[in-house]
Amino acid sequence: MQTKQSEEKRSTLRRNAILEALDLTNSIKVSTLSNDLHVSEVTIRKDLEYLEAEGLLVKIHGGARKCENTSSEIRLHHKQAEKKQIAEAAAALVKEGDFIFLSVGSTCSYVCEALKAIQNLTIVTNSVSIMNSLLLSPSITTFFLGGKVHTEMQITVGDDVLEQLDKYTADKLFLGMDGIDLKMGATTYNHVEDAIMRKMMQRAKEKILVVDDSKFGRVTFAKIANLTDFDTIVTNYNKRNEEMIEQIRALNINVICT
Repeated sequence: MQTKQSEEKRSTLRRNAILEALDLTNSIKVSTLSNDLHVSEVTIRKDLEYLEAEGLLVKIHGGARKCENTSSEIRLHHKQAEKKQIAEAAAALVKEGDFIFLSVGSTCSYVCEALKAIQNLTIVTNSVSIMNSLLLSPSITTFFLGGKVHTEMQITVGDDVLEQLDKYTADKLFLGMDGIDLKMGATTYNHVEDAIMRKMMQRAKEKILVVDDSKFGRVTFAKIANLTDFDTIVTNYNKRNEEMIEQIRALNINVICT
């Protein structure tokens, strides 16, 4: 029974990872998923069949593409309770009057909601959804980084965004990530925004990584930074991550578990 439950849990984590990958691109190959998730292509094809039957993606030759207006919503609600707890713990690190860089992603969206309870903040973002969420928050001054709009991801990208970031310095940066690994560092499927993430890190005094427990030990497409480039990691507790968390703390990185 326990073995069956463990396999079901691994399958759920893997399928959520597939949906998260598709949230950042129109399509993805079986071979890429197999390499990133460290399972056979046969296993990935079975996962794609399952997700297609659930109406969550469309299988294509050699891979899959996402269903319109589905993946983003799923990603936002994946581990919703855990991400809310992470967001509350992250917001507790902020004080009134802080200047904040807030990156894209579902966990950062929850951080945005938690920050609304703090007075006199300035938030700089290139996320269209976060910008829209802040429009009715009179206690927060919002700077939206203009540039080329990436319609699939609902963010702005390109040199215009990078040039604007050179004007600003933030007290804190909140950054989500698709994978964190002791050797490979912080990685993301979101290669179109990697330069913007790195620029935010350069311009922020304190770098805070907000990731749920499923991201530990995972390596994805594009490396953004070493773990030692971050001051704090905020996550939710999972017993299987205890050893890795202690190894991260040994690198003088503050790890907060909710």
